[in-house]
Amino acid sequence: MNYQYGNVFKYDKLVSLKANTDDKTLLNVLSENDQVAHTANLSMATKKVSSHGKAYDVTVVVPDDTKTFQQVISLNDINRDKQAVSLNGNQAIVSQKLAKLLKVKEKDTITFKDSRDEIHEVKVGKIVENYIENYVYLPKATSQAIFGEYETNVIAIKLKNKLSAQADQKFDASLMNNQSVASVINSKTTVTMINDTMTSLNLVVLILIVSSAILAFVVMYNLATINISERKREIATLKVLGFYNQETDAYITKENTIFTIVGIILGLVSGVYLCHFIISTCETDTLMFVRHVNTISFVFATALTVSFTLIVNVMTHFSLKKIDMIDALKNIE
Repeated sequence: MNYQYGNVFKYDKLVSLKANTDDKTLLNVLSENDQVAHTANLSMATKKVSSHGKAYDVTVVVPDDTKTFQQVISLNDINRDKQAVSLNGNQAIVSQKLAKLLKVKEKDTITFKDSRDEIHEVKVGKIVENYIENYVYLPKATSQAIFGEYETNVIAIKLKNKLSAQADQKFDASLMNNQSVASVINSKTTVTMINDTMTSLNLVVLILIVSSAILAFVVMYNLATINISERKREIATLKVLGFYNQETDAYITKENTIFTIVGIILGLVSGVYLCHFIISTCETDTLMFVRHVNTISFVFATALTVSFTLIVNVMTHFSLKKIDMIDALKNIE
């Protein structure tokens, strides 16, 4: 959630205004509040956007002023190392999941319908970072040309400092006491709710990791056991020839080590693609997971595999010591 409410949404409160109300009184109150750092007037509405024969309901965001807008919402271009971009001209800025669903890229067009069912085409200017819901950001002039007169219905608020739980509730209550306010969305509360929902998913992931680790260990141990069983006469011959236990161990463990190294390399490479496939499969039309594997994940996977190999090699040592040279060299019936 730090990617959405941190990298993209920088506001702390999202205040919805009642219809046909004057926002100036509320803005004056907020400007006099020492806890408020920035405010931005926005028009937010659910509209249907289409392209390439597909249509989706999206949230269209139109800022009254682009400078104040940049203080509360950051538009990061995914095609240019997430550089911040500004909303200007007559082009739309589209969130990345929506661009994928509509199969559009920069300079393609998306289609809106106005209240009279007239079709309006808008060129896609940039595709920006976003993980929850689908958004289209339009310049004020472009929005007025499509949907008519602009009307502020949302005010985004960024606080100077993080508030305590009690102070946060008091701040929200003071907003709700204003006659022009319909509702207040607290970013902190939203993040907490989403994190609580994701906790159950973390448990599923943990179960899968533990199950995979157990399976990997069992496979490695069985392969080592089969290898010793199939080559018992060969190992017994080495003992007859005067090989020490350490030398006999090395004869088998070197092979295990080579297989482990090859397995780690292939596993890490294929694991990245498998991770991306699983993540894209789990996603919904309004949810996008971060497609990034942390370095610690590679380190943990490698360390776990090496640990299993060392344990198997120790167990193999005792299995090799139990091989009786006389019995092993008898003719196979």
